Amino acid sequence: MLQAQGLSLVYRNLAEHCPDIFPEELKSQFVKNYIIVNLINSLALVEQLLRILELFKNSGIKAVPFKGPVLAKRLYGDISLRCYVDLDIFISGNDAEKAVDILLANGFVL
Repeated sequence: MLQAQGLSLVYRNLAEHCPDIFPEELKSQFVKNYIIVNLINSLALVEQLLRILELFKNSGIKAVPFKGPVLAKRLYGDISLRCYVDLDIFISGNDAEKAVDILLANGFVL
């Protein structure tokens, strides 16, 4: 059985390169059971990432996102083609305590 991690890529490649042998019923199942759910999750995480980056910027914290949506966009050109459940952001160790305080003050939880 395929792991959820690769289903968006499998779907995209089958739909693009093998449309004649990719049954409509299977396409529909992919879209309904995985593609839409992953897209919604991806968009929600990107929204949170942008919010966090703005909070850090406004507080003078230099931050660089990596993995997650950034990697998906860079590798595949589409944030929904990679599964991720968290956000990874590089900051200076000197800013760590300040960053945690900012996140907690803005509704994020440990």
